[in-house]
Amino acid sequence: MVGNDLKQRYWYNKDDDRYITVIKGVNEPIVTSGADYRAICQAYSNFAGGASTLNQMAMQFGMPRPWLIQYLRIHGVTHDKEPFSSEELMERSTDATLPA
Repeated sequence: MVGNDLKQRYWYNKDDDRYITVIKGVNEPIVTSGADYRAICQAYSNFAGGASTLNQMAMQFGMPRPWLIQYLRIHGVTHDKEPFSSEELMERSTDATLPA
């Protein structure tokens, strides 16, 4: 499993393609499939056009808005970030191009 620099607030399990995220104030870790996590990255990114708002994403992914805000922050997902997970970027070749 791979974590990040925010005091190990999330882990990626490559074998199961799942992200486990610890959000303050939530009793259980949030477990997100790799497909859903990548969809979140794409939905919030401005790279491919109009990014979704927090309210749109909260409804789309079934997550309360305050949780989603923390989730995005923990994972470093921003509007100006490329629409890929960190794990995807690590696996891409340096010649790979962004989608049009």
